[in-house]
Amino acid sequence: DALKFVEARLEGSCVSNVRKGRQILTYDLVAKVVCAGRRAGAGVDAVLTSREFCHDDTAPLTEDDVAIHLVPIPVPDGFDTQRAMRTHELFDNLLRRKGRARFAQLLATLRDTLRAKGGDSS
Repeated sequence: DALKFVEARLEGSCVSNVRKGRQILTYDLVAKVVCAGRRAGAGVDAVLTSREFCHDDTAPLTEDDVAIHLVPIPVPDGFDTQRAMRTHELFDNLLRRKGRARFAQLLATLRDTLRAKGGDSS
């Protein structure tokens, strides 16, 4: 019984330039994390997606900026559908309560790292 992160990716563009001896990093990105949850034969796949963020974006990324898309895994014949629904609800609640907030924290860390490497063009 586990909820596992199986893939993480950044989609968009990122360019590094040197101007007047200073490195300038510009980017326009969307972050996605794919999760897989399984419990007693039932399961769900989920994709957490951030809103688009860029190098000159001043608004912090919060859990409200993270969308969750759940895809229930079909259960085998004879499997208790009520139990499967409870499993789907369990993983949905877990992602909404803890997953979105943790993903937003990791995105904030990523943005801080990019700014430190030259992503702050101000």
